[in-house]
Amino acid sequence: MIPAARSPIDIAFWFLERAGQEGASVTLKRLLSLMYLAQGEFFGKTGNKLMPACFVAMREGPVEPTTRLVLESGLQNPWAPELSGQALAFLADFWLRLGALPQPALDRLIGADGAWTETLGLGE
Repeated sequence: MIPAARSPIDIAFWFLERAGQEGASVTLKRLLSLMYLAQGEFFGKTGNKLMPACFVAMREGPVEPTTRLVLESGLQNPWAPELSGQALAFLADFWLRLGALPQPALDRLIGADGAWTETLGLGE
């Protein structure tokens, strides 16, 4: 199973660039929420991963450790995201449907995910 994108950083930078084009700001929490939801939806539609990423279930929301480390270090987009046509088409549609949702709506979508609630419960 080869992911549609080479890294979660490519997906993160795609979301950040798209938001910037629309004058929208994206917090780290919002970015990670969008990435988590995109990964799940892409897998549900294709049976394949959108990106080679491992999300950790935290009370504050999903965390993709590599993406968080890169963005918290202050690294700016050092390259243009390299994405397959399938990934680009999916992300464009995903952004149109979910990109403008406020964080509480994204939190509700994540909270409704059975895999999320099950995984989060394992840590208690």
